[in-house]
Amino acid sequence: MKSLGRWIWIPIVIVVVVLGVLGYSFSLEQQYAGALRSLQTQAVARGTITSTVDATGTLAAVRTADLSFGVSGNVGQVNVKLGDPVKKGAVLAALDPSSLPSAPKPGAGATAQQIRAWQSSSVNLAEQDLVSAQQNLQDAKSSLTAEANAEVAVASAQSAYDSSLTTYSQEIADPQTGALNSAISQLQGSQAHWQDLVSHDAGQGAVSAAYTEFLQDLKQLERVQNLYNSTGDSALVPSTTTAAMVTAQYNLAKAQLADAQAALKNYQNGVSAQTVAAAQARVNADEATIQEAEIVAPFDGTVTALNTLAGDVANPGTVVISLADRSQLHVDIPISELDISSILVGQSAALNFDAFPTKNYVGQVTVVDTAPTISSGSVTYTARVVVQGADPSLLPGMTAGVTIVTRNLTNVLVVPTRAVRTVNGKQVVYELQDNRLTAVPVQLGAANDAGTLAQVTGGSLQAGQRIVVNPPRPIPTPPSGLFGLAGSL
Repeated sequence: MKSLGRWIWIPIVIVVVVLGVLGYSFSLEQQYAGALRSLQTQAVARGTITSTVDATGTLAAVRTADLSFGVSGNVGQVNVKLGDPVKKGAVLAALDPSSLPSAPKPGAGATAQQIRAWQSSSVNLAEQDLVSAQQNLQDAKSSLTAEANAEVAVASAQSAYDSSLTTYSQEIADPQTGALNSAISQLQGSQAHWQDLVSHDAGQGAVSAAYTEFLQDLKQLERVQNLYNSTGDSALVPSTTTAAMVTAQYNLAKAQLADAQAALKNYQNGVSAQTVAAAQARVNADEATIQEAEIVAPFDGTVTALNTLAGDVANPGTVVISLADRSQLHVDIPISELDISSILVGQSAALNFDAFPTKNYVGQVTVVDTAPTISSGSVTYTARVVVQGADPSLLPGMTAGVTIVTRNLTNVLVVPTRAVRTVNGKQVVYELQDNRLTAVPVQLGAANDAGTLAQVTGGSLQAGQRIVVNPPRPIPTPPSGLFGLAGSL
């Protein structure tokens, strides 16, 4: 009986063991199935990787000016209001001329107050002197024009005189010599013309005509010589009427030349280029002095500050009007030494202003300063961002938040960074196939600012593959054999 009881327990023990193994294996399978059910998958797609650098700065105008009077006095007129647009050269405000005191020029030991008083009085003196200075300048410029005309007149008179002198010398002063010289000169000219045509193989007609002209001049010379030899000087003396006319023309040309030379000499002695320059300098000085009592816009802009009213007392150097050229606004922002290498001229930027939280503006990096600014151990570099399409509501001095886009990769393969694991020094993502997690090697490039997406630059991963975005640690493996343990029995 004892032996029979021992054999009864053997099958019971086997059954219990098998049931235990089956129960444990089922539990493992349930745990694995539960782990798979908790996994999240998504298809790999293409997207955009954007990297940015954020900074804060103050909006500024391309040009600004703080304007003041150069002399003291009472403000006579203010021609602008706060916010008015103005053009370059416009008179924005002026002192009352009657409030500008007269005072003698101070000596070497004068006080600053005495000097300012004299500067004020010089405005009145300059206004009185300006009309005279402008007239003198005009006269001087007119004199230079007249001098140039006189030079032309002298040249013309000289030419007329030279011609009449030649005629007078030949026909009046020494008629016989003049007649002979004239005939000889005429013959030499015709002979040279004829020989030139022959040497250049000109046509027979041209050569023949030139030769005929030469023979005629030769006969004329012979006639003059024969007349002189046979009759003497009297035959060559012009008639009384001809002599009187030639003499009168000669005397007139001589007198006209003398008058022209005298007129030119008067202009040369009276006005010079230095005189004109001095007259211009006097006008410029007077105008500059008068402008000390005015505030004139140095460029096109907008009145951003107005610190005076008509009747106020103005002192030299006290800012009365501020002007800004708002045609181009910019923001200078500090960039950390860690980010400066990624900032480049031409990069786009987004701007937002505390005063207009619902508006978005765009800009562009135009300057990257390479000189560092060191403060409390922190090193930064300045970058300038110009606002594009700025509207009149933006004012210099407003605080701006600037986001510079340093990288913008579009249509690239991307994966969530939380889907990436490192196995044996290599980066992988996991694909779920036939209830198994299969590692897919990847190579990653740039990531977005938040670090949630990374660009896939290498590996076998393709768009459309479904990967696990939340792979567990460690990666679960499926049970093997008889639910893991039975296979080993």
